[in-house]
Amino acid sequence: MKSRVTKIVILISGRGSNMENLIRQQDGYSVIGVISNNTQAPGLKIAEDLGIPTFAFEKSTNLKDQKAEIYRKVRALAPDLIALAGFMQIINPEFVEEYSQKILNIHPSLLPKYPGLYPHKRALESDDKYHGCSVHLVDAGVDTGLVLAQAQVILSPEETEQSLTDKVLKREHQLYPWILKRIASRDIKILKTVSKKNQAEFSDLAYKEAGDLNFILPNARTK
Repeated sequence: MKSRVTKIVILISGRGSNMENLIRQQDGYSVIGVISNNTQAPGLKIAEDLGIPTFAFEKSTNLKDQKAEIYRKVRALAPDLIALAGFMQIINPEFVEEYSQKILNIHPSLLPKYPGLYPHKRALESDDKYHGCSVHLVDAGVDTGLVLAQAQVILSPEETEQSLTDKVLKREHQLYPWILKRIASRDIKILKTVSKKNQAEFSDLAYKEAGDLNFILPNARTK
């Protein structure tokens, strides 16, 4: 019997290079829709060209109404997971709770370092030796949810903000689809403990692959 494919909805605000990469690397999961809070987002055309239904909602009157429309569309699509890919809008706490453990985000830093804006600039200003990206669960805070996995890069002495952005983006394009694939295959499971804190459980296969790909699993436990 063929296993059920995990349905993914992606939320974007701009070009959506991670969105495009997730669509092109679908394996065990299926992107069933792309939603944007920006009707001019270049990523919408990219998704359409790749055969993915798109939906955009402009902030015509107020932010509350726009968010309500976006959340209604997500519910109508009934995804198994929601993947944020450059979605520049805070998710309402009630919606986060409704989709608890089902909203993922990729952030360009080694969280908990540099949450929020300008992480590359802040890493350079701090003379960090290492930087990278993190895939985490979305909670009510800003980039504060459980980190599932990270990919690291080494900063060179001549590093610029643009070169660092490009370097980290390459790792993002490896990390994010791997996470979705392994959640879909149940090789990564999100568990809630008695204290109601999330935990990530990795199969032996996922743990080995993470090692082969030089991914960091800061909160992993194995079966």
